[in-house]
Amino acid sequence: MVRYDQEWFEFVSTKVNKNFHDMSPDQSATILPDVVSTAIEISPRGKAGGFDKIQYEHLNHCKDFISPILANMFTKMLRTGYVPVQLKRGVITTIHKGGNKRNTTQITIVPSP
Repeated sequence: MVRYDQEWFEFVSTKVNKNFHDMSPDQSATILPDVVSTAIEISPRGKAGGFDKIQYEHLNHCKDFISPILANMFTKMLRTGYVPVQLKRGVITTIHKGGNKRNTTQITIVPSP
């Protein structure tokens, strides 16, 4: 496991906090259901679900029903600047890249939407 020193932590924290501070909600933002439906249609199949265990295949089966709901939710998130904590949760998984036992990488699987 890679460990970062305090200097690196402070550098990254400063950059993230600055970018977060400079962001502002967009009151005119609108996500259309057709855009959500298209995103669901072109999403890769056969991928693991995130913390919520929802896979793209699940969304594809109900895209006509769920696209307007998700579009409304995403529009509200853009307009208010608020992202529910449930969408920020992820599952960190270690993947072996082949060869040496130490040749691994970590990925974070986040909720599908």
